[in-house]
Amino acid sequence: MYAASLLGDRWTLLILRELSYGVSRFADMQADLAIPKQALTTRLAALVRAGLISRRPYREAGQRVRWEYEATVKTRELGPALFALMQWGEAQGGLRPALRLLHRGTLGPVRLALVDQGGKEVPASEVVAVLCHTGEEL
Repeated sequence: MYAASLLGDRWTLLILRELSYGVSRFADMQADLAIPKQALTTRLAALVRAGLISRRPYREAGQRVRWEYEATVKTRELGPALFALMQWGEAQGGLRPALRLLHRGTLGPVRLALVDQGGKEVPASEVVAVLCHTGEEL
């Protein structure tokens, strides 16, 4: 439930998307998302507390100190889940992709898939979820 409680609202996912697009400053995020200032402040603070983003100060000439944000390792590790959600949404909504996932080396398209221990792709219909008890080894 941790993931759902942290990521379970639209604003949070949109903020993480903005960060992945390279938008790092509060004012730019607010303008791009048309999000209320207090809503953005609240969600950024929660993401910082959870370690998903970090913040660092910056100051433009003649201005007060402001903050810019960046994704942490935790957010980059969340990437596959967010990409899977994006792919699912595009498939269900019949939408043209908002962005494409490309292999850095070849620039060829990539997609997310479930694979077994041997690296063979497994259809979602063949995956079984098994409840584990805390601390139990598989």
